[in-house]
Amino acid sequence: MKRLSWSDLERQVLKLRRKIRVPKDMIPHPLRAGYRITPFAGRQPSYAKPFGRGRFHVEEVDGQYCIHYDRYDPERYPLAHLLN
Repeated sequence: MKRLSWSDLERQVLKLRRKIRVPKDMIPHPLRAGYRITPFAGRQPSYAKPFGRGRFHVEEVDGQYCIHYDRYDPERYPLAHLLN
């Protein structure tokens, strides 16, 4: 099975403008790709990587990574993040 790269997924998320789910065994751990653990992670592990004013956000859900793009990073622009 071919391993995916985070940079490929990030491009797809921006292009498609939607969440993408990927089995965890098909891609390296997010920390190995420049992501960091988010300070407000809930019960599920969560990772973020800044991009422009926003960020890529990855959550672990049911053996998968779910990646999406937040137009505004909630740590830097909390009000814009909530209103968007």
